[in-house]
Amino acid sequence: MSLCEPDLNGLSRSCRIGELSIKHCGQEVVLCGWVHRRRELGALVMIDLRDHYGVVQINLQKDLHNKDVTRESVIQVTGRVMERPQQAKRDHVGGDIEVAADRIVLLSRCDSAQLPFLFDAQVDTKEELRLKYRYLDLRHPQRQQFFRLRSHAAHRIRSFLHTRDFLEIETPILYKPTPEGARDYLIPSRLHPGCVYALPQSPQMLKQLLMISGFDRYYQITKCFRDEDLRSDRQPEFTQVDMEASFVTEQAIYELSRQLCCEFFEDSQLTMPCLSYQNSMRYFGTDKPDLRYGLPAVDVSEVFRGLEFPPVKAMTSSQVTDMTAFGVFVSESIQSYSRKGLDEVVAQVMSTRPASSQNCVYYAKDNGQQLQGGMAKWLSSSDRDIFHANRRQCYADVAKLITHNCPSLDEGQVGTWFFIVHLHQKVCYECVDVLRRHLHPLFLTPHITPKVALAWVHSFPLFETDESSQKLSSAHHPFTMPHEDDMELLMSLHPENMTAGCSLVSQSYDVVCNGFELASGSMRIHEHHVQRKVFELLGLSPQQISEQFGFFLESLSYGAPPHGGIAFGFDRMMMLLAGCENLRDVIAFPKTTSASCLMSSAPHMVADVQLKAYGLRHTHPQS
Repeated sequence: MSLCEPDLNGLSRSCRIGELSIKHCGQEVVLCGWVHRRRELGALVMIDLRDHYGVVQINLQKDLHNKDVTRESVIQVTGRVMERPQQAKRDHVGGDIEVAADRIVLLSRCDSAQLPFLFDAQVDTKEELRLKYRYLDLRHPQRQQFFRLRSHAAHRIRSFLHTRDFLEIETPILYKPTPEGARDYLIPSRLHPGCVYALPQSPQMLKQLLMISGFDRYYQITKCFRDEDLRSDRQPEFTQVDMEASFVTEQAIYELSRQLCCEFFEDSQLTMPCLSYQNSMRYFGTDKPDLRYGLPAVDVSEVFRGLEFPPVKAMTSSQVTDMTAFGVFVSESIQSYSRKGLDEVVAQVMSTRPASSQNCVYYAKDNGQQLQGGMAKWLSSSDRDIFHANRRQCYADVAKLITHNCPSLDEGQVGTWFFIVHLHQKVCYECVDVLRRHLHPLFLTPHITPKVALAWVHSFPLFETDESSQKLSSAHHPFTMPHEDDMELLMSLHPENMTAGCSLVSQSYDVVCNGFELASGSMRIHEHHVQRKVFELLGLSPQQISEQFGFFLESLSYGAPPHGGIAFGFDRMMMLLAGCENLRDVIAFPKTTSASCLMSSAPHMVADVQLKAYGLRHTHPQS
């Protein structure tokens, strides 16, 4: 029988490949899919046929096959399901059956000689090539599994929120520019030349307006857009699980978030320990600590401020009082370092601080009785005693956050101390975080490390100082409610009082998972005069407040309920659920770190004639 011509009008399949099993033996089936592999064995040709649901072996005689049925061509096969011989059975779904074909139809031929890569090749394909031909890369069964996982997870979230009386309400994509921490993507308006829409960084004011409208509980799984520097866990457009509720407390948002994480990760036993922003920075050098392992930083500033250590002596006496020093201890049972290994750790941490004028990372070995090597000659036995006393207290505090067996909290006193010493506390925190991330592979062992370790980090600063403008800026966003204990101070401040402004604490919070920020939220300002005061402290003039937020302030004056919310980064959640290391793996058509799409060549230059309709023109010559 020869190869049949396709009959697209009658195109059908009796079942999907992944549905076939031993119970179908003897039955005639019609299958459709891609030619995954082909092998010629004398008069017999074997084809592995693949669709979204599985792979099955097709056996056919050579007279039923021709050269047009190439790898990755799309065919329709009619045949009978047979049990494979015992020695030929394979360990995957459908591996115990095969289909003896008596008819095949070529639906679409692939020019396999021109394929840019084979997704199941033994050699890894460069990511740039995979992104350029993303539609081929997505044929990989593992990639497709990620998106089945993503679809099921989104369904679980919707079901979870639906059962708790949250309404799914869509908010606009075309909106107005608002200061929310990152640059906006702007869309010029043809009907209003010179004016622009902005793609929303989040539906922040809109979801608050829904609360003011009387919708008690809102959510949506929505697209957000931020024009900011990219990295492996950040994209210019991303998906957010956005939630808001009226008449709630922070504790209620905490419990909702914990339960949602249990639902998402399908683990009802997940815990979510709470720690303040201040303690998170103090112990881990970051506001997104990875609690799968301990390894906290021990504050040893009291010792170093009195040392004759040359880098400390180089500081002026007035500076020394502000100097910060932390010690991180790695037990000998975890890792024993050579001199070369120690120098490599120091170099790794310092490589992240190219602007630093001097080294700030040092080390000393502890043999259980005294310190040796590195900077040990400047340290006494009493200094060593203080280090370990502080470490015991620090470990006791951190142990309350770690619910599993944690070797990094070993109380043994033989090991290596890494010391981070700097005039500026912020630099110390950054180096502690880099050091912990560099060392964390030592502590992530499959048999004791949990797959998911959550944390609830709360009480963030309300304001911070913008380094470029030297003005106050929102640490979270300008709609965040100050802590009630700081409300009186807030209302008495002036914009130029940056020191007092940076001491204010907010009612904001993050969900952290495995060292990533998974969600961020806050209780919102619901009083007109408080919101206006925050805008004034941010340096906005009355005219700017009116132009940018006039409609919102007016809405607050008509009666707004106390409300709060949180937004989960759905792509980042999926990255952790799928066990990926890059956000791009769980986004169907992602952008590169330069915010471009290699497949479609977006963003793309447009002609002057197209820009003219918007009242725009090129300021740079087109290439």
